[in-house]
Amino acid sequence: MVNYFVTRKYFYAIYGIIVSVLALLCFTISKERLFFVANANNSLFFDYFFYLITELGNTITYIIVLVLSLFYSRRLTFMLLLTLLISSILAQGLKHFVFEEHLRPLAYFGDKFQIHHLSISASLKMHSFPSGHTVSAFALATVLVGFLNIRKYDLLLLFIAILVAYSRVYLGQHFVEDVVFGSTIGVFSGVFSNRIFHDESKFNKPLINRHPRK
Repeated sequence: MVNYFVTRKYFYAIYGIIVSVLALLCFTISKERLFFVANANNSLFFDYFFYLITELGNTITYIIVLVLSLFYSRRLTFMLLLTLLISSILAQGLKHFVFEEHLRPLAYFGDKFQIHHLSISASLKMHSFPSGHTVSAFALATVLVGFLNIRKYDLLLLFIAILVAYSRVYLGQHFVEDVVFGSTIGVFSGVFSNRIFHDESKFNKPLINRHPRK
């Protein structure tokens, strides 16, 4: 287990530092102030940029990668399936049964403050905690980091997941605390699945053979 984190130290070390700093800020600074730090600084370019980036945290993106994995590696497929199951149960369970009354920024601020929100984005008002897109982005990134085990991709995958998380606040869909906790669910789910299916020799063949025997 220790070796797993050592070989992927850049991903987990940098993630650990970032999430620790953000968690500390969430405890020391009001959620309103933290929200507007990200949401109030916007431009037309970043509106389109983050509108596209946020879709990388969509469940559809995760499913597309899952379908492609069927032709590549059964180990990756099983890891993705288990991660999706765990992260979905945790995230949706918290959203709908524990923190079901947590309002999203649009409903939380109402008419008191003008928040930056794109008209083409969904105008969701409930189930803010945690951020589902962030859960999905970090879950996928963690699985791929564990599976590929190629150092040059670690920071790229982490950076993409961070952009997805930031986009949720930038687009007025979530508070910072929503994405911070969502990221931990995604990472936990991905690490758990990596450890369950760590033996490559047992799961090195794809579920669907691209070159069937004649």
